[in-house]
Amino acid sequence: MDSVNEFWHEVRKEKMAKSDFDFSDFIFTEFLMESFWLENEERKFSVNVSFGDARFLGNVAFEEIQFLKDADFTYAQFSGITSFVNVKFSGKTLFNRSRFFGESFWSNISLLGNEEITFRSTYFPDDHIIVFEDWNIERYIIFLWALLPSKFQFLNFKFDNVIIQDCSLSKVEFTNCQFRKIEGRIALANDVSKDYKNLSNTYRQLKKNFMDAKDWENAGDAYRSEMYIKRKLIWLGYKDGQYHKMINWCIMGLHEHLSGYQQSIALAFLWLMILLITSPMLIFMIGFFHQPCFSNTVCWNQIVQAGITSLNASLPVVGKISTEGYSKELYFYLVFERLFSVVLITFFVLAMRARLRQ
Repeated sequence: MDSVNEFWHEVRKEKMAKSDFDFSDFIFTEFLMESFWLENEERKFSVNVSFGDARFLGNVAFEEIQFLKDADFTYAQFSGITSFVNVKFSGKTLFNRSRFFGESFWSNISLLGNEEITFRSTYFPDDHIIVFEDWNIERYIIFLWALLPSKFQFLNFKFDNVIIQDCSLSKVEFTNCQFRKIEGRIALANDVSKDYKNLSNTYRQLKKNFMDAKDWENAGDAYRSEMYIKRKLIWLGYKDGQYHKMINWCIMGLHEHLSGYQQSIALAFLWLMILLITSPMLIFMIGFFHQPCFSNTVCWNQIVQAGITSLNASLPVVGKISTEGYSKELYFYLVFERLFSVVLITFFVLAMRARLRQ
């Protein structure tokens, strides 16, 4: 213990006292309550601090600390339990290619100012708990090519300013997390990115994660985001000359506008009502030109007949398509009405199922 105390005494004397906060390649054998600061000193790094390639061999506790400038932990290695609790970052903060081999806890972190905190190719172990809880983020937190294993947990976490790209998310645990929603779909901070392929993969992983956790509401919203980005990707391919993809783009567009990708009961019901209201009117007009009505009684009979004909065409299985009293050309429209109503009823049932599961 004397050697450890002596080490920290030298750190305070030769580094901290001279405002030299470059701890690159340092080996920290053990953290003490009085490490960088004595008990009554203000716990803050007032200038840029670097722990690049530093190695922390024991447990590490960065608690009640302010980083007023940039903080660099690139390639740092943490062997024991690591905790960042009640920490304020005000400058650019990097944990790029850092490696955490034990449990780590990140709680009540504040990210202030215009800079970001980045986890790029950061390693977290599969067999230890990692918890990110209650962050206050004014700028962005970026996860890029980071390994997020099954025991990685987000607790009470707001994802409004979170960028996730090329990360494994299928086994991450989300508890009481809030996601920004745009028109009923999840929108991460990198939702405006042009990297549609990676973005759609991120939303697909979120969808799978939520489905495995039986979080049907967020699963549906993530599915909407996945399809929304995929449609953008198809349009990009069309602009590059892949014209055959236009068919898929149109199909997905119909899927979106008719049912919100099977997530909107209201949309499917609205289109079904439009079909049931407008179709009899159209059939009546066709019948009127085929057989004009010369009295109110005849007109009412034709209106009722148009309604019955349309309803029979709209009801699969129980309804029968019939052109009796009309021209034979009406048959093709009634077939279209049958197919369209089957699609809308299917979308309505699937959307209802998704809502009930939520």
